[in-house]
Amino acid sequence: MRNQESLFYHQMAHLLDAGIALPEAIQSLIPQSPKSLQQKLNLIYQSLKMGDLPLTAFSQSGFGKLELALIEVAEQTGDLSGCFRQLAQHSERMEQLQQKLRAGLSYPIFLLFASPALINLYLLFQSSTSVYLKLLLKNYSCWIAIALGFFFFHRLLRSNYFYNSLLNQIPLLGGIRRRLAIARFTNAMAHMLEGGIPISRALKLASEASNNIVYTQNLEKAYLPLQQGTSLSESLTHTQMIPSFLMQILRTGETSGRLVESFQHLSKICLEEAENQIKIFAKVFPMLCYFGIVFYIGYQIITFYIGYLAKITAI
Repeated sequence: MRNQESLFYHQMAHLLDAGIALPEAIQSLIPQSPKSLQQKLNLIYQSLKMGDLPLTAFSQSGFGKLELALIEVAEQTGDLSGCFRQLAQHSERMEQLQQKLRAGLSYPIFLLFASPALINLYLLFQSSTSVYLKLLLKNYSCWIAIALGFFFFHRLLRSNYFYNSLLNQIPLLGGIRRRLAIARFTNAMAHMLEGGIPISRALKLASEASNNIVYTQNLEKAYLPLQQGTSLSESLTHTQMIPSFLMQILRTGETSGRLVESFQHLSKICLEEAENQIKIFAKVFPMLCYFGIVFYIGYQIITFYIGYLAKITAI
């Protein structure tokens, strides 16, 4: 099932292919869109009716860097319908990856949430139900406090360079973040170079489209050597943000004059690697949860029998 974002992009592509002007296409989709999207579309429509260019209208409505980068390309080429088709495909691929990650994590998260109730069942035999319920309330209060703390902490620091650097180094999850950032960057580069955007401008926009501040700031460092006459592949190599085997593909494409195809190939490789790492994570994380719960239950059993034997010895 398509998510609302990809559905919107598909509908826009079809309407524009049918010869409907951009403002009228936006206006026709407002009534049938979810409320979360209606406000954005209203702002875009009003901006377009005032004479603003599509890039200006969409940038004022909270669309992401990748979307804005491809819309800028579409302004240069005049192919807005093609732009929206590309965005629909990208949105669907990202949604598929997220669904796989959610599917792999749903049961382990449920198990972790239910674990306080399961591992403390022995209290029902040792003491009263009220003691068991009080312990559950204490445990779940701690879990909720930790979850809320992490949520607010993440929202506060999600644009912080050091915090994102740490997230990028988390085993498996960090690898997924890194591969998706490179996939977004190379995908944006391919579309912009294909649309005739100058390399220096494409580099800046694609770096922002990576949607990872660590990659954005480091990939932008390739701009200066590029301006000084260094090749694009060598400039990107100096940033050390793209693995060497991927850079080799890029060098080959640059030498052969097939740079756009090379960036497209890199994006495909990174998305496939991200998908494989998500599958691995979905297998490893449940195992870690199981081991953690078994270890805790074993600890409780040992503690119980040590206390029980101590009481017998004392008698």
